[in-house]
Formats: sequence, structure tokens, C-alpha cells
Amino acid sequence: MLYATYFAIAVNLPQSLEKVYHWSSAAVGGGYVAIGVALIVGSIIGGRANDWRRARMIKATEIEHPEPETRLVDQIWGVLLCCAGTLMYGWFVDKAIHPAAVLVATFLAGFGMSWVFVATSAFLSECVPQQAAGAFALGNMLRNPAAAIAAVILPTLIRKMGIGWFFTGMALLDFVLVGGAVIVLRIRSPHWRKQRQAKMAAR
Repeated sequence: MLYATYFAIAVNLPQSLEKVYHWSSAAVGGGYVAIGVALIVGSIIGGRANDWRRARMIKATEIEHPEPETRLVDQIWGVLLCCAGTLMYGWFVDKAIHPAAVLVATFLAGFGMSWVFVATSAFLSECVPQQAAGAFALGNMLRNPAAAIAAVILPTLIRKMGIGWFFTGMALLDFVLVGGAVIVLRIRSPHWRKQRQAKMAAR
């Protein structure tokens, strides 16, 4: 869902910068720098923060191998950042706020999404180490159709709802679906993981 939101912003950005802010094609290309940098910085900082917090936990509890679910704690911050950036983007463009504010919004959305992906990747690599590649592939398989659907419905819904309300809806979906999934995983994942380990041991 977060990737679908990011993709919707990426698809809409050139149209908004050209029609609302009257940017040239070259300037529009430069407008992608903010979100591109956000993806890189989000991955680096998100990964380091996740590892740092985990190392502190190991030191404080003296548990050599904490549960993989501890990796999920950081996800909620990324979800909130992505939701905030998405909400800001929609209304900043709707109200024609200064383009610098729009680019800051795209940065927050990209940073938050990247932060979540890093935490998710770390969780999967520890939760299913023997099948981590398959888990990543499944995530990509689900992610890309969602992005394609978002790109298809975006023009029609923006015309009917307005860009501010469209991205408000996307932010709410992110908060409810992704935030809810994080909570469910945090609560239920240990049980599911132990069930899976028991089945594998019984083979």
C-alpha cells in the first residue's frame, strides 16, 4: 500500500509541477531529486537506526537473539511519516502552496516508505531466513500490481474528488491498512512463527 501511494505521488508530480507551478520539463525532472534522495537516505538511516536499537536491546536484556518481531517496532514511525507526507502533498498542491513545501512533502513520503521497507526486509530475513528471497519476491509481486492500480485510478479520482481529498484517502488507507498490519504482526507473528517452526520440525 505504501508503494502504491509513493507511485501515485511519482505519477502525479510532473503534472502538478507543470500545471500548478508552471515548471519546465527540465525543472520537473529536478523535482524528483527530493524523493530520490529520500529513498536513499531513508534506507540508510532506517537500517542503521533499526540495527542500533536492536543492539541496545541485546545489550540491555543480554538476549543474544531477540525475536524477529522486535524489528517491527520501527515500522510505525515510517508509516506515520509516509502518511504525513502524503497528506501534505495533496493539500499543498491543492492550495498551490510554495513548491518547496511540495518537495518536502514528497521527501517525507519517500523517506517513510523506505524506512518501512528496510524494517520489513530485516524482519523477513530473520523470521524466515531459509526462505527470505521468496518472501521478498512475494512482497514485490504484491507491490507492483498495487502501484499499477493506483496509477490507473489516480486521474479519474483526482478529477472527481480533488487532489487534496484523493491523497487524504491514500494517507488514511496507509494508516489503517499498513498501521493495522504492523500491530497485527507485532501481536500474532510470534504465534504464527512458532507454529511454522513446529510444522517444519515435524517433517
